[in-house]
Amino acid sequence: MVLHLREIKEDKDLVGIDFIFSHEEDFDYEIAPKPDVMAKFFPDKMKGHELNVEPSKMSGETLTKNKSIKKCMPFVDVMKTGFGIPLWHDIFIRNETAYDTNPVPVSQRSDQLLYALASHQKDQLDDTTLKVHNFGNIIYKLTNPWKIVTPKGWSCLFISPQHRDDIPIKIISGVVDTDKHPFPVNFPFFIDKEFIGTVKIGTPVIQVIPFKRVNSKLNLRFKNESDEKEGKKGNSLLRRQIKNHYRDNWRSKER
Repeated sequence: MVLHLREIKEDKDLVGIDFIFSHEEDFDYEIAPKPDVMAKFFPDKMKGHELNVEPSKMSGETLTKNKSIKKCMPFVDVMKTGFGIPLWHDIFIRNETAYDTNPVPVSQRSDQLLYALASHQKDQLDDTTLKVHNFGNIIYKLTNPWKIVTPKGWSCLFISPQHRDDIPIKIISGVVDTDKHPFPVNFPFFIDKEFIGTVKIGTPVIQVIPFKRVNSKLNLRFKNESDEKEGKKGNSLLRRQIKNHYRDNWRSKER
């Protein structure tokens, strides 16, 4: 089963990103929450873009400036970039331990099942830049049903949904060349130690950001006359309109 998401723009044409359901049966595909553009998973709590105060009760500074981070377009745009994969089964968390509905303990499983958690041993993280003492003894892993296929020359960055501290599991970030890799990418994750409860099916847990691989060269220099001119122009625009200045003057409308 293939879900086609066509959101990336290249040379004014849309580039197709395929999400292929590669586990279990067709009825599992039919009932599974589907990936979508990240904007569809944008939380209600972040909507509104203003402080919850009537204009008549706002100070002059609040009226003319962006007083809430909800108005910061870079902050908001990163939350809406790429695609989201929603959780396809409930996860129960208690005492720094994750559970699914499979009666066999995670540490004793030899296969990877769609509705069950797999695992890694914690010692795989030893002698790395990760703070292993913050993690439990088992690193749990989601068995992802979605194989992602990108056009030739395109890869995917997999991260936890950005600025979503309300989601108590965080995947280990990674980049995969999805134009060549023939399997779904599975996702080891860490648990919020303070969380007790259920991470519900449909919760966005993976943010997928496709990108075109390019060979880049770093250029370093001191600012020149053209840079000075652009900076002065930018300052004039900023003085004229402080509120929403980035959104209205420099933010691309292409998304």
